Amino acid sequence: MQKLLIHTLFQLGFFIRLGLIVVVLPFATVEWYAPFMDVTTSQFSLDPWGVFLDQGGAPAAFPYGYVMWLAFLPLTVLIKLLGVPVLYGYGLTLLVADFVLLLVLKKMLPNRDNLLLAAYWLSPIILLATYWYGFNDLIPVLLLVMALHFTRQLKFFHAGALCAAAISAKLSMILVVPFFLIYLIRNRALGQLLPTYLAGGALFGLLFGLPFLFSDSGLHMLLSNPEMGKVYQFSLAIGNSIFIYVIPMVYLVMLYAAWRVRRLNYELFHAILGMAFLLVVLLTPESPGCFIWVMPLLISYQAISGRVAIGLVGLFSALYVLSSLLLIPASALTFSVASGF
Repeated sequence: MQKLLIHTLFQLGFFIRLGLIVVVLPFATVEWYAPFMDVTTSQFSLDPWGVFLDQGGAPAAFPYGYVMWLAFLPLTVLIKLLGVPVLYGYGLTLLVADFVLLLVLKKMLPNRDNLLLAAYWLSPIILLATYWYGFNDLIPVLLLVMALHFTRQLKFFHAGALCAAAISAKLSMILVVPFFLIYLIRNRALGQLLPTYLAGGALFGLLFGLPFLFSDSGLHMLLSNPEMGKVYQFSLAIGNSIFIYVIPMVYLVMLYAAWRVRRLNYELFHAILGMAFLLVVLLTPESPGCFIWVMPLLISYQAISGRVAIGLVGLFSALYVLSSLLLIPASALTFSVASGF
């Protein structure tokens, strides 16, 4: 790890991240996430959503589960004790998750430090989505990649637990569970480990999911989240009363394709899961943060391919930056330090 820390590309990416955390204050962090963490650490409760709404907080502030809240809790408390604005604790938490994800990818792709640093650590998708716009998808993606890592090591209890934790962090991660189940069911050598995966998922699901179901305020924040309706925005009309919702249809097609593979090994499972994510992300309107989900797929694709793959991913990243800046103007989403925050 020491070799990684002294690498020029790592240090460049690290200081870019620190600079963005200090200088760029995303609208979502300033208006929603930081106030939520500030209030819920000042008045600690097992129902932080209820506490926040009772204080007049915005219903759209934190439509996430306990795992997401707990992930930001330690640095938020520390930052407040030091007298530093809470929003910097939020940014530093994302930086920690970012670094840990880099280390997990390094374990999954050994001896590919240059590729990881260039393609992930300096990826404009990660930098723009996380530190410019303030999206927190790194947390559930980190948990999912860790689940994939443990799956490769045949530690399915850990994989199931991490999948449940990822779902608690962001409900959209529930999309991965059917693929894990298909992988275990269609792989005879691993079929006997299905109960182990389910046990890990059930334990952490009960631990983090069941208390959330008893929080009316938490459920209200989740169900009133505008992101929930984006799944149905892309549809095809047949006549006057029949609509085909494209994203659910594509997702089901990918599930069927995975099920039809007779010998589903880990590499093919990983590729199908990544492709399903990529299609869902590309078809979901106005969701630039979700592109973080496909980064593990893009990294793996570049690792097993040549320069052409690296060029294609570079073009994809450039188009992402262009489309994101056109879709969400920077002036509407960020504040500078000079603005007084």
